[in-house]
Amino acid sequence: MDRLITLLQNLLSLNKVASVSLPGVFSALAIAILMWPPRPIDEVPCVIIPGQIQIANVPACRPTANEQRTRACMLGTRDLPNRPWFEPEASKNSQLVLDREKQNIAECVENETSRKGEEKARNEYLTQDVADRQKLSTVLLDTYTAYEKSNNPLAGQFRAKWESNSKAIGDIREKILSNEQSIRDRDRNLTELARFDKIISERLADPGRLRPRQTFDDVLIALVNHVTGFILLAIALGVVITPLAQAGAAGFFDLVFREGF
Repeated sequence: MDRLITLLQNLLSLNKVASVSLPGVFSALAIAILMWPPRPIDEVPCVIIPGQIQIANVPACRPTANEQRTRACMLGTRDLPNRPWFEPEASKNSQLVLDREKQNIAECVENETSRKGEEKARNEYLTQDVADRQKLSTVLLDTYTAYEKSNNPLAGQFRAKWESNSKAIGDIREKILSNEQSIRDRDRNLTELARFDKIISERLADPGRLRPRQTFDDVLIALVNHVTGFILLAIALGVVITPLAQAGAAGFFDLVFREGF
């Protein structure tokens, strides 16, 4: 309350408030209209989680890219209700859409993180399998070389086993490379989802939204600041425009009534 009283005192004790003129007020009003902030684009990023049920009366999420095998959910954009700052019901619907989208992004992040962990664990097992097969490959190659020198008829069988084992090692390494690329893609997906979450958080904090909740003191302080700024602008413009307007009016009077009134 002390802050409000101080603001009201500052507003009422402005110097030269009485010197506010109509030209200054109209000029300040024209500048305020010209510099009025544009209406925000009511389109937010969204994610499509497979198997999720679409809620009625909620704008659908439009995919913006083709589905990738490494994504836990598709990315897209979603419209918000029109004029949420003028229509209370639209503001509530907009709030619900943004809250739900924030939950969807969090769920998508959890799915991406889970799949990334699974791929890392799979690569650890595959790497161990490659190490074991390399040991086996060494044994098979040594045995094949010894049998080949002694013309043992089993040399052909060990050679076939060695070639089959070498091919299996190559296939496993390709799977490891594929998983590593998938892990890098998931890191990129998580970065993109973090950017989406930041955009949703900023939209939740827009002046026309329901959050963050503002107290009456906050609203009144903002109103007093706007009124104070408008009065100061009107005074400044009045000081400049009023003499020009008076000179223009005097010149017009002299031009029309050359012999006096």
